[in-house]
Amino acid sequence: MASIIAKSVTLTTAFAAITASTTYGSCQLLAPTDNGNVAYIRGDDGSASVPIPKGVAFPLINVNLNEVLVKGSTPGTTDKVILIGYNRIA
Repeated sequence: MASIIAKSVTLTTAFAAITASTTYGSCQLLAPTDNGNVAYIRGDDGSASVPIPKGVAFPLINVNLNEVLVKGSTPGTTDKVILIGYNRIA
């Protein structure tokens, strides 16, 4: 069984998980083209800040979304990332 994931995450300047609890799923991660600044995803080595290109959907396939960390680059903005897909329910 699966359910839809459709959420907007407002970014801060510190890395934060895109879901609050363990959520396994597959989705597209997108930084909207109207973001004023760069959005980042934490690299798989745990230290790199990898830029998310604006307007380009980045697929996340069968991952724990609670372990996907994102952040913005400028404090006090309303930049965000969008998540659309589905999650697995046991």
